[in-house]
Amino acid sequence: MFDTHLGAGGYEFHGPWGVSVAPNITPTGLSEYSDAELIGMIAGGVRPGGIPMMPPMPYINFARMTQNDLDAVIMYLRSLPALPNG
Repeated sequence: MFDTHLGAGGYEFHGPWGVSVAPNITPTGLSEYSDAELIGMIAGGVRPGGIPMMPPMPYINFARMTQNDLDAVIMYLRSLPALPNG
């Protein structure tokens, strides 16, 4: 699955916070978000509209990334093959 559907989402993470489901991070899932909104989600752990995102992503560590690094991550994610939601 990881070799053909990497980034398509749908994987469940079970933890003390409950269950988080990985979103589609290919262009299919990211198309509705601006780069600034994606950076807010990656580095701030907050969705557009102020809704907090659930663990297990280490937002506190991503908040330390430089602007250039965040821009590079967004550019990489937008370059992935578009996949349907997993």
